[in-house]
Amino acid sequence: MEMKPRKLKVEYFNKDTLLAIIEADYATDEIKVTNFTDNVLDKPFGNLEPTIDDLDDFFEEHIIDRNRFDIKEVLKYNGLDFYDPEAIARISHGRTTDNNYWMRFDDEDLTWEKLLESERK
Repeated sequence: MEMKPRKLKVEYFNKDTLLAIIEADYATDEIKVTNFTDNVLDKPFGNLEPTIDDLDDFFEEHIIDRNRFDIKEVLKYNGLDFYDPEAIARISHGRTTDNNYWMRFDDEDLTWEKLLESERK
């Protein structure tokens, strides 16, 4: 099983709008969320104080369903041996076809436009 990094930073967007920064420390199980919106629907955890487990749930809400009929093939195609929500979110940037929310990990150099370009390939 792959070890998660000790610290993690995720920026959560709607298109070009930064909605929140999520900082997690797996060594201490601490999570800090800085929201840049007052709209509870745009906050990654609403008005809750999240836990590390909530972060894993958040990733899973923004990726391919674990019960998809061809999940094994999708995982293999993406170089994964098992269903790991964070790893899948890193690959897909948490982007689904039914909305414009997405994630940028650990100060990646990625913009909404670059993400859309990569999806067209």
